[in-house]
Amino acid sequence: MKSLEEFKVDLSLGLTEEEAAVRLKKCGINKLHAKKKEHSEDVYFSAARLAYLSPFAAVLIPCFWAEYIDATIIILVIITNAALGVAQQISRQSN
Repeated sequence: MKSLEEFKVDLSLGLTEEEAAVRLKKCGINKLHAKKKEHSEDVYFSAARLAYLSPFAAVLIPCFWAEYIDATIIILVIITNAALGVAQQISRQSN
């Protein structure tokens, strides 16, 4: 990490107008780019793409044996898990 001496800056005075203009021209604006926020639908579908394929396969097996209550419970668990994951992701992005 460079020190103030290497940049030739007096901490009590700061940069002169001329030095600031020279550095602005040489280095450009010192600006951080904000991250683009994802929409909740994008977050859900990116997480759901692979993570929920195998549980949905688990829904098909009870359907073959006419165990529709079990299949319904599995679907509800998957949807609840997805909703909680999306809520956590959105909460994380807002912080």
